[in-house]
Amino acid sequence: RVDSFLEKPISSLAWDPMGYHLLLSCAEAGSMLQLGLARTPSENNPSQNTRGRVVLLKSDRVLVLHPSPLSDSTPELWEEVMLPMAYMRRNYPLRYVAVSENGCFMAACGQRAVVVYTFATRKWRLFGDDTMGCPTRVLAGPQWIDNMVVVLPEAPASGPQSCAQLTFYSRLSTERGVPLFREPL
Repeated sequence: RVDSFLEKPISSLAWDPMGYHLLLSCAEAGSMLQLGLARTPSENNPSQNTRGRVVLLKSDRVLVLHPSPLSDSTPELWEEVMLPMAYMRRNYPLRYVAVSENGCFMAACGQRAVVVYTFATRKWRLFGDDTMGCPTRVLAGPQWIDNMVVVLPEAPASGPQSCAQLTFYSRLSTERGVPLFREPL
């Protein structure tokens, strides 16, 4: 379908607001095509570090290039890491990602909550769930400091304006969604 669409002259194109899709219009055929793309996380999270892994974001997943563990003759492996559907329903699209210093964990943020992926077990863990009465949005993050994930969500305010607050979550915490510490800015 893409090949036949691209055989005709493209009359216009546009990026979606988050840069995950390119919309193409063909006036001659009277149709549109949406191409899903991957982008670098450094666009929205310039200080993130991927710790030797190449990481690309799509709107609902992360593409991770794992270095070859053996030799130069062994090919590197792309892993497509899907975010949990229950998380993406409330937090679409994916906005930020960072890999821990030891390269064993990856933290990701959509609109509100933070999820942490363990590469060894291939499981996600949710932090800061927005269903817990916290209708805030993530402004920046995540970043790793040892075993903590730091994000900058917008805090609900008592007045007409909201404020940002640094929020620290422990990867080791057993209490889901409960931050270790919050500091208003």
